[in-house]
Amino acid sequence: MPARASVKQRTRRKSGGLKKFEKDRRKAIRSGKDRVKIGLPASAADYPDGTSVIMVGVVHEFGSEDGTIPERSWLRSAMRENKEKHRKFIKRLAKRVSAGSLAVDKALDLLGTRVVNDVKNQIVAVIDPPNTPETIRRKGGKTNPLINTGHLRLQVTHQVVGKGK
Repeated sequence: MPARASVKQRTRRKSGGLKKFEKDRRKAIRSGKDRVKIGLPASAADYPDGTSVIMVGVVHEFGSEDGTIPERSWLRSAMRENKEKHRKFIKRLAKRVSAGSLAVDKALDLLGTRVVNDVKNQIVAVIDPPNTPETIRRKGGKTNPLINTGHLRLQVTHQVVGKGK
């Protein structure tokens, strides 16, 4: 079982929030370079009641606009906390690509699989800020702020994109 994580709550102004995320996303798309995207794809299956899993993911990642749901970063925090581990893995993959024993798209696929696993572990590990007593009651006693049915976690995936993708 992964270690429990406490995620600092940050205001939208400090983290850059959704606007910074969208700016970075557009910049990456314009670059045209091979890359791996991690998160919730547009094709992610919604919840059985029709609720958008992408909307739920965004609200948890950045907090709700009205402030009733606090920020509980599961994607950015996973990237921050595993940054050095990912860098080391990228270096090992780059050596194999340079040696000709691994194709770039396969290396990106391996990286994506590794990062998705770290993101899914982070979803399980987030405990702060905790759910309200009412939310815990509604969830049948479950206290993990990001786990109720496990649907969000199941929808996290990766996709290799770029020039030839």
